[in-house]
Amino acid sequence: MHYHVKTENISLEAFAEMFQAFSLRYEEDHYTECGFEQATKRKERLLKSIRAGQLTQQDVDEVHPVFVYSNSDVYQFLAVSGKKSGFLRGLFKST
Repeated sequence: MHYHVKTENISLEAFAEMFQAFSLRYEEDHYTECGFEQATKRKERLLKSIRAGQLTQQDVDEVHPVFVYSNSDVYQFLAVSGKKSGFLRGLFKST
């Protein structure tokens, strides 16, 4: 599943800045042993996706805990994009 940022609610840059601020707060309280270089590359990849306005399910799975920790619902800024599954496509097929 893919998501896009609902730009009628927030600009892409503002959403990226919000993620950066939330992630700094999250990282201060949730230390991990993943290595600085690896963590930096992962964050840069996520910021690139956010600024492009397109996030994969994996991206959303990574940013979701950061938003939850900051008492914010990431899904208020996102909408599902892309094709519907075959089952749903059949339900919405025009006649």
